[in-house]
Amino acid sequence: MRASLKKKGSLSLSINAIVVLIMAITMLGLGLAFMRNTFKSAASSMEGATAEIEKQTIDSLKSSGKKVGVSQASLELGPKEKKGVIVAVTNTLDSNSPYYVEYKILGCSGAYETSCTAGSDLSSLSTSLTTLKFTLVENMGTILEDDAKTVTLGVETTSGVAAGTITMELLVYQGSDNTGPLHGAETVTITTVTK
Repeated sequence: MRASLKKKGSLSLSINAIVVLIMAITMLGLGLAFMRNTFKSAASSMEGATAEIEKQTIDSLKSSGKKVGVSQASLELGPKEKKGVIVAVTNTLDSNSPYYVEYKILGCSGAYETSCTAGSDLSSLSTSLTTLKFTLVENMGTILEDDAKTVTLGVETTSGVAAGTITMELLVYQGSDNTGPLHGAETVTITTVTK
């Protein structure tokens, strides 16, 4: 009789363990589905925000009558941050035309003072820095007649970023390189802080 009770107890215990295991797997699946949906909606709202900023930059550019504009003239980043400046160019010519963006350093201060030379290209500075990285889009491709196009100057810092400032000029040329006529220019200042 005693052996029969032990068998029933162990059978009851294993059934309870299976039920708990099934419930845990179900809850894990529901939790993962919730997280995936949350991140998917956050990513789509970020894409929507970027598209809205691009549209506002183009609208502002067209209403001002300028040929070149930026979403913001100054950008501040702390450690481990990633931001961007949207560069908008409008084609005021009577035909489709390619455009090229050149990023020239005007001056540096703080941590970047010894690393950069005024008049040099930003890509040369980008290779010598380890705590500040730039994503440069130079060739904008062809912009249709009376249309506008945007590219983003990406800036990213690491945890070891030091305080400093880089002021640059974005020169936009008509053509596929910087030998064509100058179409317009904008100045952007990047400031890094240690917070």
